[in-house]
Amino acid sequence: MKSRTFNYAGKKLKAYYKTAGKGYEVGVCHGTKTLFVGNFIHANEATNWYNLMGKEIHRFSRKFQGWNAEPTRFHWKFVSNTLYKHYYDFLNRCFGQHTKNFHREFNKNVKTFQRMKREWSPREVAYTRRAA
Repeated sequence: MKSRTFNYAGKKLKAYYKTAGKGYEVGVCHGTKTLFVGNFIHANEATNWYNLMGKEIHRFSRKFQGWNAEPTRFHWKFVSNTLYKHYYDFLNRCFGQHTKNFHREFNKNVKTFQRMKREWSPREVAYTRRAA
């Protein structure tokens, strides 16, 4: 498990990265309150998000540093919503890459199937039947 601590309005935010079952979990907590949790299947995506999340927290704390009072429920909700916004933007970039890769592989498989199909005799063709 990896973790980092960030300061926001004089309070500590703890970011963590750990394994969760067969996947990975990345999150941010303030004390016992969880502000953000993201789950990943691939370790490299989880690591990339963990690093990007640290930059986003740092950027957020510099951009919105004008809080004079004690952070309220609004402040924590603002941090949480900002992290989720960047998280889903990150996932959209990852899914776009996965979609492109799977479409490319699918098209290769279809071409191979069509090439192999021309060489089959009618007796080699097997049809699928519904089982009762």
